[in-house]
Amino acid sequence: MSNRLSFLAAVVVSGSASLSQAQPPTAPQRDAMKKLDFLVGEWKGEGWMEFAPGQQRTFKGTEVLQSKLGGLLLTMDGLHRGQVGGKGEEVVIHSAFAVVS
Repeated sequence: MSNRLSFLAAVVVSGSASLSQAQPPTAPQRDAMKKLDFLVGEWKGEGWMEFAPGQQRTFKGTEVLQSKLGGLLLTMDGLHRGQVGGKGEEVVIHSAFAVVS
């Protein structure tokens, strides 16, 4: 038990030491990310995919882009739905998440 506790303490101390060495964000990083501010918002649209020649399937999608951490990160969360197999119900055909920094 004491070996586990010692190991855990060493991990916590080494982790906090590495965090204290992190450099604060610089103005050039914020300025570079500001170039992507025009993307922030909720985007909706329609499109199509071609699985084989002449076999197109349409879909409807939504992408939500948010600025995080005071403008240092941009998150993108997308969900696209379409019909599969000629059935009437729409199912998720593509789900995506991305982070830009």
